[in-house]
Amino acid sequence: MPQDWKQQLATATTTSELLDVLQEIASQEIVSGVTRQCLELLAHDDSEVRVWAAEALESAAQPAATETQPLIEWLEKLIEQQATAARKAFVWPSASQSEPSTKSKPGEDLAMSLLADQLYWTATMIGRIGAEAVTADPMLARLEELKDHATAADFHAAATRAARVRRSFSA
Repeated sequence: MPQDWKQQLATATTTSELLDVLQEIASQEIVSGVTRQCLELLAHDDSEVRVWAAEALESAAQPAATETQPLIEWLEKLIEQQATAARKAFVWPSASQSEPSTKSKPGEDLAMSLLADQLYWTATMIGRIGAEAVTADPMLARLEELKDHATAADFHAAATRAARVRRSFSA
């Protein structure tokens, strides 16, 4: 009887339980149905959970074509989060500061790094679905646009991944 990894992740209530499930998933060859949960765990408070969520995505996660729409919706949510964060950094030219502060608040750098990881891995997972995920192309195009923005440097790897996935759709 196959493991119900999705259910195990959903019912894990402690960090220790999450780690056990993620480590077990990462040791499998192919696991479907857990992609979205692992993507969400990339922003978990515990760094070890984040590491094992990434390991599960890298080594075992193989999203099914039926996961395409939920992944597109997740990608859209992440892109909106990035856009909101980018707008917060904007300073009007008439403001008292002549230039925006380059200093970030504690935790902002980590939050942007975690968001960048989620964007990168979401694009990667859509790519693993293959041509059946071509409906994700418009959202991947939005992500790809970030590579042209100097202020979005944290997201350039995700944008590059989106470009590769889009090219694979036409190959």
